[in-house]
Amino acid sequence: MEKVIGDLRIMDTLGIKPNYSELSRKYGLDRRTIKKYHLGYTGKPKNKNKKSVLDKYLDEIMLKINLTGATIKGTYKYFKNKYEEIGTYSNFKAYVRKNKLKEPKNKQVHPRYETKVGQQLQFDWKEDVQLISKHGELFNFNIFSATLSWSRLHVFVYSRNKTRADVERCLIHVFKYIGGVPEELLTDNMKSVVDLITKDGKTTKKINAEFRQFVKDMGTTIKTCKTRSPETKRKSRISK
Repeated sequence: MEKVIGDLRIMDTLGIKPNYSELSRKYGLDRRTIKKYHLGYTGKPKNKNKKSVLDKYLDEIMLKINLTGATIKGTYKYFKNKYEEIGTYSNFKAYVRKNKLKEPKNKQVHPRYETKVGQQLQFDWKEDVQLISKHGELFNFNIFSATLSWSRLHVFVYSRNKTRADVERCLIHVFKYIGGVPEELLTDNMKSVVDLITKDGKTTKKINAEFRQFVKDMGTTIKTCKTRSPETKRKSRISK
């Protein structure tokens, strides 16, 4: 067909009226086809703009698939259960990706938070732990959890209560176990040692004065975790 189109262009340039019958015999093509191309036909489009059965659910798919935690597989199961005509998963997935319906995740990268040896000890409560004995007895207690930020060494101390005195007792036990006192302590909003002060609609954290004195007597300092800073917490490696 390219040769036919080439001949037609030459004829048009020279002002010669093409003989479709002659061209038909020369190239073995139907004269009507040749005439159609001469009049501007360019052939069938390579990519068909075929409608999908999913088009009518487009807005709903966009809404569901961009909910927090939603996946393409999970969204497909939801629609398959709701609409029988939704089709296969592979077709659904291809439709979502082709139309870019799922928004890219906005991942915020947090640099790894590290401290030097002996610098920091984090502590918190594992609250209201329950154990049932083989005799059916229920035991409720708390676990004081302390973590060395550099080595990730965990030290757990049993405690029935969570008072300030219990925190101080548990910390002394941890200091004895690790053989020293770190440069600083880090805690979250532990009620027994952190006072929450609300003023003009704003809440601030302040270390309890008596506990701060205890910390000073131990030869260290105390800090509270910054709000929305998960990279500074939840360290894990070795447990004791």
